[in-house]
Amino acid sequence: MKKVRETDESLNKGRDSFCLGECVLEGRFRFRGEILNMPQRKPHSFAAEWNSGKTCSPSSRGEVNGAAFMMTLMLLITPFMAGEVSAQCVATQDCASLGYTEASCPNGGIKCPFGTMWSCKAEATAPKANCEVGWILYSDKTCTSTENRDITKTPIGVVFYKNPNGGGMALALKKLSGYKWLTENCSTLDECPSVYVNYGEFYNDFDSCGNTQKIVDFGDASRFPAAWAAHNYTTAGTKAGDWCLPSSGTLDLIMDNQNAILETLRNLNAYESYPFETFSSNLTVSSSSAGDLYIDPVCLSRSGSYYIISTCDNNIYTIGYVRPVIEF
Repeated sequence: MKKVRETDESLNKGRDSFCLGECVLEGRFRFRGEILNMPQRKPHSFAAEWNSGKTCSPSSRGEVNGAAFMMTLMLLITPFMAGEVSAQCVATQDCASLGYTEASCPNGGIKCPFGTMWSCKAEATAPKANCEVGWILYSDKTCTSTENRDITKTPIGVVFYKNPNGGGMALALKKLSGYKWLTENCSTLDECPSVYVNYGEFYNDFDSCGNTQKIVDFGDASRFPAAWAAHNYTTAGTKAGDWCLPSSGTLDLIMDNQNAILETLRNLNAYESYPFETFSSNLTVSSSSAGDLYIDPVCLSRSGSYYIISTCDNNIYTIGYVRPVIEF
């Protein structure tokens, strides 16, 4: 056991002793099989001097014999001791507390030395592609013009919006048919997902995927078939949840660039009649003079030789089309 010098200079100055007054007991403690260095500060009203390693003699702070001293010392250290005495603290060996939280790391990482968990290597984020409107979007999220088409890659969409910071939005190459927006009427606003837009705000909502997620969270595919069809749409390089039902503002972006989109669809042999008809991911609300509430989806539909963004004809039970979009 390491001796500490008495801190009270009035007590046998210059002699090594174990002071049980306001001092630090140093020792190496073995706790649950591990050696812990744990300095313990224990205030006491007496001191006992160590004399030749065998007996204790009285000090000016009180009297205690060797047996009493050793008993007191053992009471202090017994909860921590299972062998020898030490002087430091050991870091936790709990893997989760140390940041090892993954069961495995397919792309490499570091395994916790105290268990089976891993800390995975952070994956590098690839810069977003710099695409132009009308370009082909490929399954690897790169894009080219039709003139520079890469025949080794798989086209999955046509870019209709370019984000100034890279990336953008693209329209799927397929139009899905035979879907209803809703199969059960909503008599109150709370009975439908909160994706409402006012008539004058059709062109302000661009949150296609946020709206779609609200709808699929609100109900299953039997109640909201159109949103689920877009949500479950997949292509090479994409999975369920990557594609979305376009918002009403997104429909306006598509219409602004319809000529460039049509040219690319034809180049890819993906053109079909009325290619832009689709439900949006928005609802709008109106009421009658009698106070009846009408909740209808916003659609992009054809009227003569034009496309218009408006509420769907008839009612919410209309069977229509789904043209998924993707953000990349």
